[in-house]
Amino acid sequence: MTNPPKSGRARSGSRIAALVLALCLPAAASTPARQLAPGQWGGEHVELRVEEHRSRFEFDCAHGQVEGPFLLSEDGRFDLAGTLTPEGGPTRQGDEVSRPARYTGRVAGEVLVLRVRIADDPDAPPELELRRGAPARLRKCG
Repeated sequence: MTNPPKSGRARSGSRIAALVLALCLPAAASTPARQLAPGQWGGEHVELRVEEHRSRFEFDCAHGQVEGPFLLSEDGRFDLAGTLTPEGGPTRQGDEVSRPARYTGRVAGEVLVLRVRIADDPDAPPELELRRGAPARLRKCG
């Protein structure tokens, strides 16, 4: 015995439900799970001050900034666009201006692992480890 044909309304309703589900799933999967709480993080050669709508980085010979909240994925990873500005010491013409940068890494408990990549620099950046509430150990350039 064959199933009776579904009405046009039933088929339309199930298509709409499938479309809504399909549209919502990718958005839910890419939505950051949480915002990193405001506070200070410190480590060797780096300090991070997280504010509600901005994060500021201080390095030995540079400083950087990310506008907007510091968002983490469900597994604690982050990938944020910002700027990095070299400071102190001898500089080449053009080096004293802010340059686009990507701040990437992960947070696990009280530890934040950070990499900073300048847009036009092909070298792989080193990992920096910061701890929540720890002081920074900076050696500022003169």
